[in-house]
Amino acid sequence: MTEDINTSTKLKEVLKNFPELTDYLLEMGLCGCGDESLDWTISRAADEKGLDINIMLDELRKRMGG
Repeated sequence: MTEDINTSTKLKEVLKNFPELTDYLLEMGLCGCGDESLDWTISRAADEKGLDINIMLDELRKRMGG
């Protein structure tokens, strides 16, 4: 898949297109079943959880193999 994850990617899109990232998102406290936060963008999720967006994106991409 050539799609990339960026700050405007929604969490539900990440889970749908990159299921290998589920464990990382769960570790970060981001994605509960039926949770409305699944509609959040990566940027908002990082803000809400007090995470550095650049570190988060780097880790997601690393776990994608990119």
